[in-house]
Amino acid sequence: MITLNQVQLLEEKIESAIAKIADLARENESLRAAHGSLTTENESLRLERDLLADENKSLRAAHDSLAGESKSLRDAYDALVSESKSMRGEFDSLAEQIQALRGERDSLIEQTHTLRVELDSLKSDNESLQTERDSLKNENESMLQKLNEFQSNQGKIEQGILNALHRLETVENTIFENVEASSPEKEPPHDNETDSPSLDIF
Repeated sequence: MITLNQVQLLEEKIESAIAKIADLARENESLRAAHGSLTTENESLRLERDLLADENKSLRAAHDSLAGESKSLRDAYDALVSESKSMRGEFDSLAEQIQALRGERDSLIEQTHTLRVELDSLKSDNESLQTERDSLKNENESMLQKLNEFQSNQGKIEQGILNALHRLETVENTIFENVEASSPEKEPPHDNETDSPSLDIF
């Protein structure tokens, strides 16, 4: 039999799952905002890289003596490219995390649906058990009433039996006295038989 504590525990699990889904949704929005920020920063780096490349070409054309500086700028450019690749890797990692969170969210939604279906089933079973309990309670009360009536009438029945036994004893004593009082000679049969006293139990 399902108890109210079990039903309340299921409802608490459902509320916890819903709260977790809301937290995941907020975290998803935060990740989306971070993704947008990373995309903007990546575009900015790309523009900066293009500007540096243009500047590098201009410096080469202006003076060959600036080759060392050009090399430094190229190193800076390579560093930016490396940083861009690193940021792209972070972006891919964030995308994977978002996908995993979506999968977990879908799983939680499915679990929540399953728990709701189970809760509805438990509520239905509980209602059926309550109805059966009420029916058994009414039947028990009816049987208890009949038992009380029987116990109430039992005294009357016993008293009736005692009265009948007392009357039977009286009749036996009367017959015995009549036999002793009669003469040894056989009396002629009577035409009219004596009516036997009736025994009323109640």
